[in-house]
Amino acid sequence: MSFIYLIAMTTMAQENVQKTLPSNPPPVVIDKSVGAKPANSRGRWVTTDDYPVEALRVRAEGTTQITLTVGIDGRVTRCKVSASSGHQALDIAACQAASERALFSAARDAQGRHVEGSYTTRIRWQIPEQAPEEVPERATILHSFTIEKDGKVTNCRFEGPENFNIIGNPCDDVGRFKNPTDADGKPVRKKVAVAIVIRVKDVSEED
Repeated sequence: MSFIYLIAMTTMAQENVQKTLPSNPPPVVIDKSVGAKPANSRGRWVTTDDYPVEALRVRAEGTTQITLTVGIDGRVTRCKVSASSGHQALDIAACQAASERALFSAARDAQGRHVEGSYTTRIRWQIPEQAPEEVPERATILHSFTIEKDGKVTNCRFEGPENFNIIGNPCDDVGRFKNPTDADGKPVRKKVAVAIVIRVKDVSEED
């Protein structure tokens, strides 16, 4: 009888263990979520070339905090000033420049799918050392370049007097032109030269 009882107890214990062990353990869930991360240098998003002229004239400086909304393609879709520098011109310039140049690795949800994300950063505005203290009363600026037969721009030059410091290089934004031709429709090279005369004068309260 004792032998039979022992077998029965062992069988019952095995059944209880089998009941407590799950037949199909739940799968391990791996969270693949990640925020948007810069894909190019933040130092190139906003540079001293983007310093607004009106801010330079009043020697405005400060720090603008911006929050960028990043689409699933890694590009900025919106920009919000989350902390102002105290100067509207600087805040606007920060958003415009960062929206155009910032690139990201898009955010991902828990399943690893690309989703909209956001990124917050600060832009420190400090007057460039080469910025002019005063705007001259008169200046002549010469802008010249060559349009090649394929429409590409070469030999671009932008020159002004030493006391008139241009922030940024307009030659960087010339782009391309429609293929130039002569009167007979044959492809030719074209030389373009523009002289810009700038005059600055005081404005009365009535103007």
